[in-house]
Amino acid sequence: MTRLLPPLRWLPFVFSSVVLLVATTGAFSQVQVSERVFLVEDPQASALDFQMVVRAGCADEAGGCRGIAHYLEHLVLAGRDGKSENAALPTFRGMMSNGWTTSRATAYTHRVPVSSEGPKATLERLFRFYAARLRPFEITRELEARERQIVLQEYDWRLGSSPAAPLLRKIDQQLFGDHPLGSWPIGHRNEILGLKAADAKAFHESWYHLPNVVFAIRGNLTPELVREVAEKALADLPTSAALPPRPSERAVEVDAARMDIVVQEEKATQRSIVLRKLFRMPEREEMAELAMLTVLNQMLASRLPGSLHDFVVERRKIPNESLSASLARIQPGLFLLDLRADIVEGIDSAVLAGALEDFQREAGDLAPSARNIERMRRRSIEAMSERSKAPERVYPELVQWLAAGRPFSEFGRMPVYLERVTDAEIAAAYAAFSGPGRLVSGVLIPKERARP
Repeated sequence: MTRLLPPLRWLPFVFSSVVLLVATTGAFSQVQVSERVFLVEDPQASALDFQMVVRAGCADEAGGCRGIAHYLEHLVLAGRDGKSENAALPTFRGMMSNGWTTSRATAYTHRVPVSSEGPKATLERLFRFYAARLRPFEITRELEARERQIVLQEYDWRLGSSPAAPLLRKIDQQLFGDHPLGSWPIGHRNEILGLKAADAKAFHESWYHLPNVVFAIRGNLTPELVREVAEKALADLPTSAALPPRPSERAVEVDAARMDIVVQEEKATQRSIVLRKLFRMPEREEMAELAMLTVLNQMLASRLPGSLHDFVVERRKIPNESLSASLARIQPGLFLLDLRADIVEGIDSAVLAGALEDFQREAGDLAPSARNIERMRRRSIEAMSERSKAPERVYPELVQWLAAGRPFSEFGRMPVYLERVTDAEIAAAYAAFSGPGRLVSGVLIPKERARP
C-alpha cells in the first residue's frame, strides 16, 4: 500500500556501546534499545506491533521517481531469499502485514495477536525475516509480473477512482518542476507497466543497508528481550555502507511564477478549488520550524480571526463549510501553503477563488492576536499531552519521527519548543504567505457525459 501524499542520519550499528534512552510517559515508556531499534513498552498491549523503516522513498530513485521504491515494497513482502525463509505473507499468516511508501521512506508493518507462541518467538521470526531482506533475495519472473500487476491494480483503485487525483498531480508537477519531491510514490501508469525486477534490485542495493534502517516495536516486551533478539538477528549485517547522494535533498528551486489549471473529470461530482504556494522563510533549526508549524496549523484550521474560515465566511460573507487550510515543511526553510474549498450551489466560483487568493495575498495584515496565538499554543500542547498518554497513539508518531531522521532524544519534547514560539514568528510566517513564491491554482469541474 502506498501513501500517495507526501515526510536519517545514523551512527554505526554497535549494540555493545548503546546507552538506553528512555522517555517515560504515564504507565509506559519509549526506549532506544540500540542505534537502530526502538521500543514502546506497553504492558496492556494485546498485540505486538513491528515496523522496519528504510529511509529511502520514491524521491531517492535514480533518474527520478518512477514508482520503483513502492514496487520493491511489494517484492520484499512477496519474494524469497533463496534459502530457508518463505515469503512474508505466508510466513506471517495470522498477522496483519502491510507496507507504505512515501517520497522519503519505505516501511513494512506487522501486527501480531498475542498467542501461545509467545512474543519472543514472534519477534525472532520478524527480525530474522527482515535481516534476510537486507541482503539480496530471489525475485522470480512470475513474482516480478504478478507484483507489477498488483501495483497496477492499486494505482487504478487509488488514483483511477479519485476524481481529484488528476488535478492534484498536475498542481504538484507545476509546483516542483523536475524535482522528485513533486512526484507521487506510486508513479504513473505507463511507468508501472515498465517496471522490472532489475530496477527494484538496483534500488535495494543502494538503500537497503542497516545504517539506513530503523526498527520500531510496541508491545508487552522488555528492552532486554528486544535487544537480545535484535542483536542475534542483525549481528552478521554490515554496520557501514556507502549510500549514494539523496536526490530528495536537492534544493527545490522556487521562483515567483503563477500558473492556473482547470481539469474536467467525469468522476467528479463537485466543483472544487485548490490553491497551493511554495515559499521560503529564513531557515531555522528543525524543531523550531516544526513547533511554529504546529501552532500555525492550529490557527489556520480554526475559525478565529486569522483563519481561512474567518476571512472567507466572516469578512467576505461567502458561506462555505468545506474550507481547509494547512502548511507543510518541505525542506529546511521551504514551506507549502495549501488552501481548498468546494464550490457550493449559488456561489460564483470566481468569487470564491478570488477570496482564497486574497487570503494568501493579504495574509501579512491578518496575523492573529497574541491572545489567540496563546490559545493555539495551549491547544497544541494539550493535544500532545493527551496523545502521549496512549501507547497506541505514541507508537505511529514515533515511527514517523524516526522515518524523518529526527533524533530520538527530541521525541516527546515538542511542548518545550511550542512554549518558545513567539508572536513575532507567527506574524512573520503570515507575512511570508503573501511574499514571493510559486503559486498554482487549480479548479476541478465535473465533465458532463455526452447524452446518447
